[in-house]
Amino acid sequence: MTGHLSDEKLALMAGDDLNGFSLWQARYHLKRCEICRMALDDFKLAREEYRWAAQELPPGVNWSILSSEIRANIHVGLEAAGCITPPVEKDEPVGWRAMVAFASLAVVVLMGWYLSIPRLIPKPFTSVTSNSLVVEATPAGVELKQGAQGFTLLNSRTDHVTYSVDTTGARAQYVDMDTGQVTITHVSLD
Repeated sequence: MTGHLSDEKLALMAGDDLNGFSLWQARYHLKRCEICRMALDDFKLAREEYRWAAQELPPGVNWSILSSEIRANIHVGLEAAGCITPPVEKDEPVGWRAMVAFASLAVVVLMGWYLSIPRLIPKPFTSVTSNSLVVEATPAGVELKQGAQGFTLLNSRTDHVTYSVDTTGARAQYVDMDTGQVTITHVSLD
């Protein structure tokens, strides 16, 4: 804690009305601060003087009735002040429909972005061209293309595929991991 205790805390401590963490914090500060201890003593002395002065009230004054009337007047004053000042407008929380609309828009935008990313087309390992036919060995398998048309013999997902290409065509050889069978794909140009 920096500085000194406030007058409100000191007054509450003098009347034994401070509790919880604030009381512990104030006691800790009072152990180290002479100025605040002197101010607390002044508040305690003033409290005692008010007690003595209250005993000198004229006879017939009922403090409990007077106290309840004072409290009632304070509550009436607070209610009147609430009528005079305009109420603070609170922001309306965003409804669930708006959140669904926003989430839907976000999904559409993200899907559009994802679909617009150019895809990496694997380059062929090697290729053979004859007239208008092209035979290529790619990571996906052996492809036969003629103009805009094409045919691909796909390899299953394996780690080791052996490709060979010569002037007569292309060939891929691999072991299928699921079945253990050896598969040979051969595309020849005639």
